[in-house]
Amino acid sequence: MFLYVNFKNEKAFRLLDIYERLMKGEILSKKDLAHCYSVSEKTIQRDISDLRTYLVETRFSRDEMNIYYNKKINGYQLQKNIDLALNSTEIIALCKLIICSKAFSGQESQKLISKLTNLCASAYRREVEELVLTHFYTSEDETKKIPLLRQCSEMMHLHKPILLTYKVKKYQYQKEIMIDDICFDDHHFYIYGYELQTNTYYVIELSQIVQIKERLQTQIGYGKHLSKKVNSLTNQIIQYQGDEELLYDKYPTAIEISEKEYSIKKAI
Repeated sequence: MFLYVNFKNEKAFRLLDIYERLMKGEILSKKDLAHCYSVSEKTIQRDISDLRTYLVETRFSRDEMNIYYNKKINGYQLQKNIDLALNSTEIIALCKLIICSKAFSGQESQKLISKLTNLCASAYRREVEELVLTHFYTSEDETKKIPLLRQCSEMMHLHKPILLTYKVKKYQYQKEIMIDDICFDDHHFYIYGYELQTNTYYVIELSQIVQIKERLQTQIGYGKHLSKKVNSLTNQIIQYQGDEELLYDKYPTAIEISEKEYSIKKAI
């Protein structure tokens, strides 16, 4: 059943409204649409043709999404390839990965999960939201990691040196580095950076980064100069005496442990 809507014969409004209805899964007939918009059935036929052209030009293939006429129900439907879209089970799995990884701040996780649940069919959306919210957590670290990841990734792919400012406890440092890799391990993102001046390789946690500035220098092919690349993060116990600031300068992700903890870890 259609309600009369006065779009003042504007084609743009008709196309948008028809597209939204098709996306919601409605079955549309030319006769009802013509009555709804106060136009002829031929006009509706042209609108459907324009929408088909739009889908063909903006999708990889006709099989991905297409408007077809169903003779049995005498109406138009939007046909989607379900293998190319996320189903509710896959959306729940991705949401749980975001939650359990604790990779992002609580606010960032909520935004990502909200976007994923919006991709779910309306019939299953509430079920997905309830399952996700049951397992949701509040992160103590509210560092906005997504903008930092984007910036670091861009500098890495462009092979551009950066001036990196990062903080460890009460100390703040600056390093001019080339980003060699970005990895994720034990709920944290890490930046693998190579300092050009001292030929030193650093591993810095993303949440420690205060500021990233691009250095206006000639691009350098630094990869071939690395004598050793760290492929995975490992936990090591180091006994150290001396200036604490120098220690964190060399090992920016180090965590201080007590003598008791040291004895237990050493025994293991």
